[in-house]
Amino acid sequence: MVGNVKPKKFLGQHFLIDENISKKIIESIDFSKHNKVIEVGPGKGALTKHLLKIKDILTLVEIDKESIFFLKNEFIILLLQFENAVACFQFTPTTG
Repeated sequence: MVGNVKPKKFLGQHFLIDENISKKIIESIDFSKHNKVIEVGPGKGALTKHLLKIKDILTLVEIDKESIFFLKNEFIILLLQFENAVACFQFTPTTG
């Protein structure tokens, strides 16, 4: 049931599911101009999985508990903060 995160109307959620659109969004950004990337509302990680290939450090901010659970299980992450149903994750590359 981990992958079965459903959008919640009261949060105004709409999940990006088209892989081609995800790639186009990532390709449209010049990441060389930015030291850090913060993704707000990563949902099911449609952009996250591409961002992890590009940036050494990626910070995610998510308020949906189902999405938080999904992200924690989908990606190897370090949970930085969990307070009042807001989670902030920081990804760092693993060597090995």
